[in-house]
Amino acid sequence: MNIQRAKQLLSRDGFDGLLASSPENVLYFTGFPATLHARNRIFFLLKNESPVVALLTPDRPVQVVFKKSGLAVAERFAFTKAFTTYTSQDAGFVGDVETTVSGMACIKTVGDLLVEDSLSRGKIGIEESMPAFFLDALRGRFPDAKFTYGSKLFSEIRMVKMPEEIGRLRRATMMCEEALGSALVSIREGVTETQIQTAFKQYLVSNGGDWTNTKVAAGPLSHVFSHQGTDYPVKKGDIVLFNVGASYGGYACDIARVAVVGGRLTPEAQRMFETLRDAQRAAVKKVRPGLPVSDVFKVAVDHVQNTGYANYSRDFVGHGVGVELHEEPFLSDRRSWRFEPNMVFTVEVPNYDAKLGGFNTEDMILTTSEGYEELSTLSRDLHPVG
Repeated sequence: MNIQRAKQLLSRDGFDGLLASSPENVLYFTGFPATLHARNRIFFLLKNESPVVALLTPDRPVQVVFKKSGLAVAERFAFTKAFTTYTSQDAGFVGDVETTVSGMACIKTVGDLLVEDSLSRGKIGIEESMPAFFLDALRGRFPDAKFTYGSKLFSEIRMVKMPEEIGRLRRATMMCEEALGSALVSIREGVTETQIQTAFKQYLVSNGGDWTNTKVAAGPLSHVFSHQGTDYPVKKGDIVLFNVGASYGGYACDIARVAVVGGRLTPEAQRMFETLRDAQRAAVKKVRPGLPVSDVFKVAVDHVQNTGYANYSRDFVGHGVGVELHEEPFLSDRRSWRFEPNMVFTVEVPNYDAKLGGFNTEDMILTTSEGYEELSTLSRDLHPVG
């Protein structure tokens, strides 16, 4: 966690404290593995069942609140040692919402911490995803406090990574590329999308990682954006689009590459692939500290439009990665962020066409003090397979 950055931004925006309630933000602020992408899944919890909450204030270490049975997990994984635990109590109601056996106990414990930290009249940042029953109970107990949605602040804190975070992202990226290579080798005519996905997943699990997104889409299905593998057997001439990710230590990566069974595309499809790949390369080369993210967006989209695809459009051409697969900064003409050293994000220029197929080249990028470093290095050329 970037504590110095967090406290600076907390002060800038006039917050007296932040309450993190999502698994991703709890992991970020405390190291407690309550996230879906964590290697240790012991403590992936529903939002209102044995909740885990983190409290950040300007003058104290980050505090984490969790059910007492999670103490061994916290001692093993959390980098903060300011633990406050609660025990189960009978299920009950907060307003019209029935809570689980631990929800009410957690609410009371968090409330006691707010009193202890003199926040009963403070401005407290919360997440939009905080369960309504939880927030209603806090507002009922602290009518003079100002509970303010602060997702933008949470995102801004997390955008600039610490060395430990960058190390985990490097490891996730390396494992993802190795797993992708293993999946490419498995492709031949007749192999199904699901079998290719399985080869990718098996490599990760066998080497101590985990997967996030595992889109493997082939042939007539390659253009389907949210496609998941089926029993479709790949054929000669099929495009196989990989948009895949790995997770290590709770941190995710996101990479896309294109393969073709038999090694050759149609001339029209080849032109589309090369245009998108070259646009992505041009966009990556633009990255440097201080540059508006919208400039990279413009380079990518202009390249495609000026190469014969005038109607090409995108909402964004990349996104931050970290404890979530998609986080800020989104590389968009509707974002005002500027690149800062130690931001980690992807750059991608995809297109999904029912006639030509789906194409995407996506890389993991780290902003350095003078420019950028590409964390992913697997060839961006078309991968002939089969």
